[in-house]
Amino acid sequence: MVPVSTCPIFSTGSNHSAQLSSTKHLVSLAVLVKAYLHYKGDFNNIEITRHHREVLDTTTTLQFSGLPNNALLEMVPIRRVRVESSVTLGLQLESGNRLTGTFLPSDTLWTVVMKLCPEEEDKSAKGDNPVVIYMRQEISGVEGLKGVTLRHLGLTGGRAMLR
Repeated sequence: MVPVSTCPIFSTGSNHSAQLSSTKHLVSLAVLVKAYLHYKGDFNNIEITRHHREVLDTTTTLQFSGLPNNALLEMVPIRRVRVESSVTLGLQLESGNRLTGTFLPSDTLWTVVMKLCPEEEDKSAKGDNPVVIYMRQEISGVEGLKGVTLRHLGLTGGRAMLR
């Protein structure tokens, strides 16, 4: 069972606050989306800061963000626009082979697997369960892979390796 922690998030310039529960595998961008949807706004116009107004990186998981438990976070107007670009992915197969391709952040993991190794569709039809691992997070099953986009994993640009 993955431990759940809560992060109090405050909105600058108003008296709004929210207690958001999260897991260590949740990407910081997802925390931002949850917080701003709580206030019924557009998350593209804000960013989350922590101690000493340091901006929280939206591409990392909470586990690797350096946040202590029950950290106090604050929503502030964005200083620079977040830009999404293509993501170069490497996919390491069970055999050890590595395949690469370029994808958009809106592409699902199933799209990535089908583009890089289409023979997986035949294996999943026979009953095999495909599994993708990224940053200690396992996504398994065809439906699981179809439900997770690269953006959900925090991949909005650059390069990454999947197993």
